[in-house]
Amino acid sequence: MTILKKNQQVSLKILMIGYGTITSALISHIIKLNNVEIVVWTRKRKKDLTDCCLVENVEEALGKNDIDIILSCVPDDTASYEAWNNQYIGKYIKSNHPICVEMSTLSFKYVCTWHEYIEELSGKPVEMPFTGSRKGAKNGNMIVFIFTKYYEDITYFLKIISCKQYRFKSKGEATKFKLLYNFWGASMLRELSLLYPILENEFTDFKMVKEIIMNDGWMSLLCKSVIRKAENERVIDFKLKYMHKDVQEFQEIAEKYSFINYDEISKFYLKLIKDLDGEEDFSKAIFWIGGR
Repeated sequence: MTILKKNQQVSLKILMIGYGTITSALISHIIKLNNVEIVVWTRKRKKDLTDCCLVENVEEALGKNDIDIILSCVPDDTASYEAWNNQYIGKYIKSNHPICVEMSTLSFKYVCTWHEYIEELSGKPVEMPFTGSRKGAKNGNMIVFIFTKYYEDITYFLKIISCKQYRFKSKGEATKFKLLYNFWGASMLRELSLLYPILENEFTDFKMVKEIIMNDGWMSLLCKSVIRKAENERVIDFKLKYMHKDVQEFQEIAEKYSFINYDEISKFYLKLIKDLDGEEDFSKAIFWIGGR
């Protein structure tokens, strides 16, 4: 457990569950503000959290801090369940009624159940998956998909971390859209990976044809952003293993529509993370086809 503090007067206190690519970037942005204090609950002490006071457990952190927002950003349903069902967090929610934000991309069924659980504890659930990746989190320019009955209670926090908020009208819909959005992206990345070897093998001037797909036509925006990232950027924004996880979470929705080729997309990413590396950035998918 780690506490990050600003010396100035604090008006907003946040307990952040999980510390990874997005939360570390988000912390680096929020901690610059004069009136926000962050408590980070993570299983492993991170070397880059150097200027921190340490406490031993979540019970101590909650006891010493009047937490306004509990925020979770974790890998999957299991990690989210374990965090929110921690006895001390549950007790704190029941006694203090904080805003409870779930930013993780999780399954539709789980998120609906999560809403009910937080409401039973008299907390204020905020379903808030996002896009904008590491760069957006670091600059406070995330784009969030949100459903909550308590929007007015979280407007200040939203101004801190995001540039756009899309408000959905039913619980689970923000998550459902994020899963669709990610599955669509995964599908397009797969198609681009099929194109790449054809360009390499069929044309003498590979550099020229690559320039065409990156700069001309309606597909160029996608091609340029992904190819440049895959070729030049070493920083990982979104790991391949999480891309595959989100594809799996979309299955319950995909099965409703016979025209969605779900199995091929799922098998592609399953083989990809086995042959390449699930820890690699998602953009590396374009360089791999048939195990090459």
